[in-house]
Amino acid sequence: MTAWTVALLALIYVGGLFWVANWGERHADDRVIRKYGGLIYSLALAVYCTSWTYYGAVGTAVTRGWDYIPIYLGPVLLFIFGQPFLFKLLYVSKKQNVTSIADFISARYGKRKNIAMFAAIICLIVVVPYISLQLKAVASSYQVLLGGDFSATVSHWYQDSALLSAIAMAFFAILFGTRKLHLTEQNRGVMVAIAFESVVKLFALLTLAIAVYVFILDKDQNVLRAFAEHAASQQAQHSTSGVIEFITKTILAMAAVFLLPRQFHVAFVENVSHHHLRHARRWFSGYLLLVTLVVVPLAVAGMQMFPGMAQQADSFVLLIPAQSGWNSLSALVFIGGFSAGTSMIIIATLALSTMISNDVVMPSLLHSSRRKSIPHDYSLLIILVRRAMILLVMGLSYFYYQVFARNYELAETGLLAFALAIQLAPAVLGGLYWRRGNAWGVYAGLSLGLVLWFYTLMLPQLVNAGVINSDIMQQGLFGVTWLSPTGMFGISLDGLSHGVLLSLGFNILAYVIVSLLTNVNLQDRLQAVAFVKPNLPIDHQDTPARRIRIHNADLKILLERFVGSNRAIECLAEFGRKHKLSLQLDDLPSVGLVEHVERELSGVIGASSASAMVNAVLEGRQLGFEDVVTLFDDTTQAIQFSRKILFSTLEHLSQGVSVVDRDLKLVAWNKAYLEMFSYPEGMVRVGRPVADIVRLNAERGLCGAGNPDEHVEKRIAHMQKGTAHVFQRVRPDGRVIEMRGNPIPGGGFVTSFTDISEHVKAVQALAEAKQHLEDRVQERTQTISDINHELLAEVGRRRETELQLLQAKAEAEAANASKTRFLALASHDILQPLNAARLFTAALSGAREKEQQQLILSQLDNSLKASEELISTLLEIAKLDDGKLKPDVQPVALQELLSQLADEYSLIASQKGLGLTVRKTEQYVLTDTTYLRRILQNMLSNALKYTAKGRILVGCRKRADKVVVQVWDTGPGIAPHDLERIFEDFYRIDATAKGQQGVGLGLGVVHRMAKLLGHPLHVRSWPGKGTLFSISLPLTEQRQRTLLPLPGQHAQRPLPGLTVVCIDDDVANLAALKILLEQWQIATVSCFYDEAELLDYASHAPPPDVMLIDYQLGQHANGLEVYQQIKAYWGEVGGILVSASPQADLAAQAKAAGLMYLAKPIKPGALRASLNHFKMLKRARQTP
Repeated sequence: MTAWTVALLALIYVGGLFWVANWGERHADDRVIRKYGGLIYSLALAVYCTSWTYYGAVGTAVTRGWDYIPIYLGPVLLFIFGQPFLFKLLYVSKKQNVTSIADFISARYGKRKNIAMFAAIICLIVVVPYISLQLKAVASSYQVLLGGDFSATVSHWYQDSALLSAIAMAFFAILFGTRKLHLTEQNRGVMVAIAFESVVKLFALLTLAIAVYVFILDKDQNVLRAFAEHAASQQAQHSTSGVIEFITKTILAMAAVFLLPRQFHVAFVENVSHHHLRHARRWFSGYLLLVTLVVVPLAVAGMQMFPGMAQQADSFVLLIPAQSGWNSLSALVFIGGFSAGTSMIIIATLALSTMISNDVVMPSLLHSSRRKSIPHDYSLLIILVRRAMILLVMGLSYFYYQVFARNYELAETGLLAFALAIQLAPAVLGGLYWRRGNAWGVYAGLSLGLVLWFYTLMLPQLVNAGVINSDIMQQGLFGVTWLSPTGMFGISLDGLSHGVLLSLGFNILAYVIVSLLTNVNLQDRLQAVAFVKPNLPIDHQDTPARRIRIHNADLKILLERFVGSNRAIECLAEFGRKHKLSLQLDDLPSVGLVEHVERELSGVIGASSASAMVNAVLEGRQLGFEDVVTLFDDTTQAIQFSRKILFSTLEHLSQGVSVVDRDLKLVAWNKAYLEMFSYPEGMVRVGRPVADIVRLNAERGLCGAGNPDEHVEKRIAHMQKGTAHVFQRVRPDGRVIEMRGNPIPGGGFVTSFTDISEHVKAVQALAEAKQHLEDRVQERTQTISDINHELLAEVGRRRETELQLLQAKAEAEAANASKTRFLALASHDILQPLNAARLFTAALSGAREKEQQQLILSQLDNSLKASEELISTLLEIAKLDDGKLKPDVQPVALQELLSQLADEYSLIASQKGLGLTVRKTEQYVLTDTTYLRRILQNMLSNALKYTAKGRILVGCRKRADKVVVQVWDTGPGIAPHDLERIFEDFYRIDATAKGQQGVGLGLGVVHRMAKLLGHPLHVRSWPGKGTLFSISLPLTEQRQRTLLPLPGQHAQRPLPGLTVVCIDDDVANLAALKILLEQWQIATVSCFYDEAELLDYASHAPPPDVMLIDYQLGQHANGLEVYQQIKAYWGEVGGILVSASPQADLAAQAKAAGLMYLAKPIKPGALRASLNHFKMLKRARQTP
């Protein structure tokens, strides 16, 4: 694997670590972080598993067998069986605001800065070799991954991965570890990042172990047995017993897990809940167990693959995947080892820089700044010092790595640090459990332990490094053999056990002896009590309920001393009701009752004092002097805190408050009270009689109208009697002040002054608003009443509308039924003449004589005329019903119209032998000429048709501004039951219709036209005598416009020389049209049934003179569309559009397309005239 690849992986990982830390910092309060806080805490504790664990454990397993297990066994034993000790250490650390192990020792032993400095220096000596161990692991793993070995060196500084790692980790610690000024605030981002690194390194080790077990080790091989045999052979090579060394390492690991600065920082400073310790017992112990198990297969696989490389066993973790060609796994293992080193470096530098800055550097800086009168804002200075200490620690560690750590195994360097860290154990354990332990004992113990540690453990390291002459190792100190560093007093043990036993033993001995021989001041004794007896919560006491030897009566007596007899009885009864128990004074109290009593007492004397009192009662002992001082101190603090809360509350009240004692002298007031009354300077002071202040206010007019002496007497009387009172006073400036006084139990009076001016204004405004609202309500009530009446009227109108709608619906249904009947009758009457025509056609085919043929043709023509007349009438009725016909109303001369009708029907009347009399008038009426003519023609034709004898009279009668035109006849008359139906379509009276032609539509058309024109139509009849039809017409003074005479019909002439193309989807129509056109001598007539055939013809034939195009040509085409397609072949050819469609704008569309329009049924005369027009156009084009 190339160097840049490895560097890129490390860079990406560091970047990811920055992101995780930043995410954890920003989401520190998220529910997920809080929910899994115990797991994150446990994984962060796994910072204990450094590169020594990652690489050195396998190396130790290869070279020393089972000796790697104690490093993991010690923490597991402590977290499983030492929970009370860990909780006590955590509780005291939180209570004393401890920020480091040195701070803990300093706080315990009189808060001396010198002892803190001494402990910090020892921690520095502990951490520097440990950090150098991590730098060695990172640098060595980098070299192995590039193909070298653990001992390879680099030639250039920029290739030194240890230096680059040190710089990166220092930057990380500065960025995320020195953001906050208060060290007791948790660095959640760092904790999340360390937890993430713990997951990474465990995942890498597990993945490698699984890969080794599956792909490298023999399936039939018992891995554990093979390792046990190897461990036995290794143990046989050593002269000393391995049991003592095993126990020594276990004790070292057990102490290191809470004494190493980084472990103390994570376990106690960064802890946010004591419940997390219980989580750690499960999760952290399980983590260490997994790490312990994965070492065995890795060690066995390493010995199989590299049998002659036992001296490089620390690199087996990296060499195994590299030798197997697992590049991806090699990268993962490298990242895991890198993670193991960086996590320790970050936390260790952070903890150690805090210690050095707080306990070594800052005291000196603060001392010098006070002498030079430097301003007392040290926040920036503190942060800068911490950052400088991080750089200093990292620099020292890199220096140690360059000088010493390169030549030793990882385990040796780690054990050296453990052996020094355990020197702090007597000071910590004695501080928690022995009240006689003092600072002088700590000085003596730590000094002697440090000297012996250096002489027995560090000195051999220096000799091996060549720094010191090796003579002392052989001859001993001062030439005394039994004082040699590795065999003092003739003790024959392994080097580690020998050094730890001597240094720690003399440390403990000096600590105990000096502490017993020296006396300390009260401050030391008080601190000792605070640490040894920290008043733990009841649920964490070591004394179980079964060891309690007091009774409920003792707890009752304890309560009575502080809360009184009545409250004590109520407290016990309340507990009994809550837990449904009957408490007897002779019974032993339960833990729940003890907790209940402690909570009751804490409300009176403070939580700490209450805990101390209850513990003393439970243990059946008298409170010592230190306990009493501590109790008073805690109680005083509780009282002072309550007092601060009280005064802070008073100052933040918006009301003015004044308090007087039983002697009616002022004892307390707040800022709002002074601002409200603007007293003269010196007026308000403690001890001032309240009568003086009341008199001053009354004389200034602030107590309202009246004698000042009366105001004073009234207020003082209330205070002396202790009666509550409320006054409202209106000041001269218009402000209203409410004074509310209440007595204080035991004597005294408290009065509050509230400016209620806005409240009074609001009350007045509310009264005005109330009156306004009442007026508005009355107004709105009237409005609602009016609206209600309108709604009732609207309901009536809607009811009428509904009735009209129902009537309209009924009429529509009747019209629908009438239309249905109309269509049925129309189809019947249309079929009648068509059937007759068909019969005449059959008869014509069998006739031989010409006269007979002429008679049949005449009758056939009459049948076709009847059909055409019926169809035209039906079309006209349809147009009238659709409202598409618009009458042209204008002045009409009745004399001229009636004269035309007389001339038209006089011949018919004479032929039937009837007399026709028309009485003309010179009046003008406002109507449509055509419609009026049709109406009168129908009336006259019916009169002539149904009158057998007698005469017919047409006359006009003037009625005010109208003229009534009447048609009288002497026909058979109409029965009364028929008068109501004569205007219905297809209705014919049987008595008069027999033998007469007609379809029963004439009067229907008359009725529709009269209705369209708005002319009332009336009929009266006398059966057997005659009938009267009349229509009322409005008069007008305007004259009728001049009518041009219509040109008469010209004689029909042939139309030779024209070429005509006809297209229709009806074959019969095409055949009839072709015969008609050929009779008119049309030169060429071409007929087509569909448009496809026509288009094919047009593609190669010349254009005709005229095209006759039917509009409806099937489902998908019409005549206008076909004409547009034809124009592509023939251009602007003349044409006539023929259609029976009722579409109103069809004629306009034809005209827009350049076509003439004829409606079906086609009248031959109109068709001939249109063709003649095209013939004239053709002739004009041919004329030069």
